[in-house]
Amino acid sequence: MKKLILFSILLLTLIFFTKSPAVVNADGPNQDDGNQITSTATADNGSDASQNQVSDDNNNSSSNQTDDGDSSDNDQQAQPTKTMVIHYQSIDGKQISNDQTVSTNGDPIYGFAKSIKGYINYYYYPDSISYDSLPTSMTVKYVKNTVPVKQMNQAYLKYLNTYRRKMGLKSFKTAPNLNQRAQVRARELQTKFDHTRPNGTSYNTKNSGYGEVMLSPTLIYSGPGKSLNYKATGQNAARTLLTEDALHRDTLLNKWANYAAVAFYISDNAVTMCGLFKL
Repeated sequence: MKKLILFSILLLTLIFFTKSPAVVNADGPNQDDGNQITSTATADNGSDASQNQVSDDNNNSSSNQTDDGDSSDNDQQAQPTKTMVIHYQSIDGKQISNDQTVSTNGDPIYGFAKSIKGYINYYYYPDSISYDSLPTSMTVKYVKNTVPVKQMNQAYLKYLNTYRRKMGLKSFKTAPNLNQRAQVRARELQTKFDHTRPNGTSYNTKNSGYGEVMLSPTLIYSGPGKSLNYKATGQNAARTLLTEDALHRDTLLNKWANYAAVAFYISDNAVTMCGLFKL
């Protein structure tokens, strides 16, 4: 009987272990599922790769956009060359300086209205011309710097005397000697803008019998062509001194002087003006 029981136990044990591999094998589908998961993970990786591809596409797109941007920048930096020939002439058409040729690939052109000794710009010219506005040629017109001063002087004195009469004051008379002194002073102011002259003297010394005003006047360009307006420049100088401060105004409206003189001096890089008064 004991043998029968032992045999039965042994048989059951064999049956049990014989079925265990089937259970292990039964995990195979889970492994397959795992493979599917792995496959899914691979698909995810593929999806990631796809996302990466999209990202790469975005990168490529971004890269392409960057390239496009660079290309655009390069296009801007490498625009077709434009050339302008500049002619320098006096108002009567005489050439007063050699022609100048300038070129640009996009940048503005600066300083085309150059300074020429003994002349001043007759028209107002901007500091620069943009690439888009650049003409193929341009003529810069000049006038001799001695031409405007006579009319400026006359306009200044006329404006001043008219104003004085409105204020109930007498008009100033002129004197050749005083005119010459004013011309010398206007030139001196180009190097030393001060009431004390280069030789150390001054027309503003107390009890000297003289009085002096000085100014670095603004040149007025007006009209359709913005040409140099001699009359307006002279008038504006007188107006400026009358309104600048009480001291200058009182000097121009003084009651002690009988004579007045004014002189504008124009160099190729500055404009100065001196007004003198004398007993």
